[in-house]
Amino acid sequence: MRHQLASEPEPATPSQGAAVRPAQQTLGVWVQITRAQGSTPRDVGTGMLVQTQQVTGTLGGGRLEFEAIAQARDALRPAGATPQ
Repeated sequence: MRHQLASEPEPATPSQGAAVRPAQQTLGVWVQITRAQGSTPRDVGTGMLVQTQQVTGTLGGGRLEFEAIAQARDALRPAGATPQ
């Protein structure tokens, strides 16, 4: 599932002495643990946001996280684009 999220905090208002500019938007994929069996590094419900150049959060590392990031970035890639 794709989510559109603000990549910057709300801009300051002119009364705070800063220029007002719109927040940039960037696509990301939310990856969440929905089931676990046996001993796991993270609990069900743990998630991470995967964007093309950044990952926020962790599923606990390892092969599962590596594969989840790869699949999420594949989903973010425009149709017909080759992996980098």
